[in-house]
Amino acid sequence: MRQSIENWNANREVTFACAFDYLVELLHHALDRDEEKGLQMWSAIFDYLRERWQIADCRRILRELKGFRISQELRPIALILVRAAEGMLETQLGHWDEAIACYRQALELVRNIGDRVSEAQLLSNLGNIYYLAGHLSKARKSYEQALVIYQEQGHKRGEALVLTNLGNVYRDSGRLNEAKACYEKALVLHCEPSQEDIVAVALVNLGSVLQLQGKRNEAEAAYKKALKLFAQIGDLHGQAQVLGNLGTLYLNNGQLEGALECFMQDLSINQQLGDYLSQAQTLNNLAIAYHRLGRLEESFRCYEHSLILRRELGDQHGELAALINLCEMQQELGNLAMAHNYLRKAYALAQKLGDNEQLTRIERLEAMLSKCYRSDSEAGR
Repeated sequence: MRQSIENWNANREVTFACAFDYLVELLHHALDRDEEKGLQMWSAIFDYLRERWQIADCRRILRELKGFRISQELRPIALILVRAAEGMLETQLGHWDEAIACYRQALELVRNIGDRVSEAQLLSNLGNIYYLAGHLSKARKSYEQALVIYQEQGHKRGEALVLTNLGNVYRDSGRLNEAKACYEKALVLHCEPSQEDIVAVALVNLGSVLQLQGKRNEAEAAYKKALKLFAQIGDLHGQAQVLGNLGTLYLNNGQLEGALECFMQDLSINQQLGDYLSQAQTLNNLAIAYHRLGRLEESFRCYEHSLILRRELGDQHGELAALINLCEMQQELGNLAMAHNYLRKAYALAQKLGDNEQLTRIERLEAMLSKCYRSDSEAGR
């Protein structure tokens, strides 16, 4: 039986390899026939693989295009696409420095050929990476440069998207009124029925600012409008984001059943998408909601599932947070031995990561557990 399974796995790997070889050959033929359409086809396949986290296949597709470009002397746009694609891949993996280097190279190439709209798109993407890496001033500078180009080119869609991103920088910098102004301007630029995606994104971010300003009813209305638009255009990522925000709004407002419903829907969508990181984050939110409802076992299971996903992702900081949450849950459930087991693992990981803040938290938990052990010992005498 075991030999049969091994043979099946080996045959499956050969089949996949042959299929991928055929795909590469197909892309080469497409580029030979019509370079522009071939690049569009290559880009679509790369995005398909990237969205499904098939990283090794993405890297091979990139290598093939780079090699084909050199041998066939394709236009510079092919190399620009490769550099931008490499930047997207490194961004997805959280390799900020590598992603920034790729986009800077692509930006230099685009400036050499004078393609202003592509320059604005790359500046906007570079701003996104700076934003994700926490470099807000650099993100703002990139967005502002992109905004100037989009405005001079009369590119309203690009202008609206950059205004939304710029609003995020202002929001995270605590400049809420400026953030709100950016989102509202983006909404004014794109009110046409064909631009539901931009309107929905602007509404989500506007809702987040209204939430921070304590305007709960207005924030809820913005989120619900965004959710309806994302549903109309079939954007599952957008729906999941809004449901997460709406759930957090309800959670903070003490509307625990409403929060639970939103987080469950959010989790279901992220499971459909195969997005492990978002699943782990949503499971944490679910755990908090269950805990506040007094449903401790369900809260524990959510944290436990989150830990599994963090480990599969290789997210050690997320794994550390999950271990500490599980320790606290087991302590509350009265399972002191299990709590200590999670705490021991958390301590080892925190030391490895050099996370002094979490080490301090672990020391406090250790002291509390020791006190509980002493209380139990005294009660047993």
